[in-house]
Amino acid sequence: MKKLTFAFLILEIFACFAVATAETQLKDTLGLPGIFGESGVMLGTNPAIDSAISISDALGLAISRNPLVGAARAKIIAAQGRLQQSGYRPNPEFSAEVEDFGRSEKSAPAQTTLGIEQPFELFGKRGARRAVAEAELSAERYLAQLPLLELYQATTIAFVSALGAEADVSLTRQRLDLSRKIEEAVGTKVADGAVPKAELLRAQSTTKLAEIELSTAEATAAQQRLALASLWGSAESGFHVDGSLDDWLISDSISSRELQIEDNPELASLREQVRAKNAEIRLAKATGKPDVSLGAGYRRLHDDGSNAFLVWAAIPLPLFNRNQGGIAEAVARLSQSEAELASTRQRIEGEISQLLVLAKAQQKQVSVLREQVIPPAQEAMEEIDFAYRLGSQPYINVLDAQRTLSELQSLLIDALVAGARATTEIEQLIGHRLNPVRR
Repeated sequence: MKKLTFAFLILEIFACFAVATAETQLKDTLGLPGIFGESGVMLGTNPAIDSAISISDALGLAISRNPLVGAARAKIIAAQGRLQQSGYRPNPEFSAEVEDFGRSEKSAPAQTTLGIEQPFELFGKRGARRAVAEAELSAERYLAQLPLLELYQATTIAFVSALGAEADVSLTRQRLDLSRKIEEAVGTKVADGAVPKAELLRAQSTTKLAEIELSTAEATAAQQRLALASLWGSAESGFHVDGSLDDWLISDSISSRELQIEDNPELASLREQVRAKNAEIRLAKATGKPDVSLGAGYRRLHDDGSNAFLVWAAIPLPLFNRNQGGIAEAVARLSQSEAELASTRQRIEGEISQLLVLAKAQQKQVSVLREQVIPPAQEAMEEIDFAYRLGSQPYINVLDAQRTLSELQSLLIDALVAGARATTEIEQLIGHRLNPVRR
């Protein structure tokens, strides 16, 4: 019976040793937030930089070349390592003991004992430890999505800013063309002696100012494209952005209640941390209960030349330390995580409500400008220009009408960009697009 017990223990110890030394390949399980797929982006793609870049291209370039993705992968692999480590059993211990060596009567020791002892975790310690690591890995996967969503927000805002800058260039170019036409009309009137030469000088100054504004707008557009390209590590601005600022206009009927925040990575990570804290309580309670250690050995009795086998068991007596403090700490940390979850939910809901008000206000402003303000200003500009050519309106009225129309058109672009920024921030918080990508 003793020999069978000894053999069983030896086999068990070698099995544990084999598991402990086996190498487990940690796989990269980083997944993109759903908003990237909804934007037409897939992880692992590497779009080419073309003359025209859409929002899908820009996001694909950013996600494939930005170092944040590598950092997110490393965090997940680290958490996988903790999960792997949590499943290992304690290592066995080898002991050797030589008794009564150096005796005066005999040169050989009285006995030599060799033994192996294996601790066995009881009361679900290993399972609880693994449950903690699994919840922490899940929380880390969600946390790894936070910088990716921030990258989405940065890329999209840079993209809409570049769109707005290019719209400004187009608008400024139209102003310059209009100024040149008016200058030409004024020149004809001056040549006919219908108006003084001072009006021609003023018209020429207006044209030069429009040329300066166009040069400034083109430089700003190039700067915005560089800011966008820097997100994928490029310093090239020889492309233009292909898209419409209207793609980020939201419906006036949408409410904050319709916007689900359960996919928010920060919120999802905190939920997993609450699950981890519950598992830590179970682990703390199990840690307060004793484990058992079983050992087996061989003893050589040198005096009479005989051999003996030994089997023993050891178990701590939980008289004083039952991990009372560890249990209290785990319970307190659970309460802390639950409070952080509730606080984060409240904060995110508040941020979405504020951004929704801003986005709707910008959408309303865009609608009013397009339908009620710019059309009559455009019509007034055309009528005043026509009347000036007939000689019934002074040149100062032409300049005023031109300036008013330009300011209103610039205000429309600003409102579109501001609305797109607010919409993008909402999308970053909920992890989904509000409008489908136009292809």
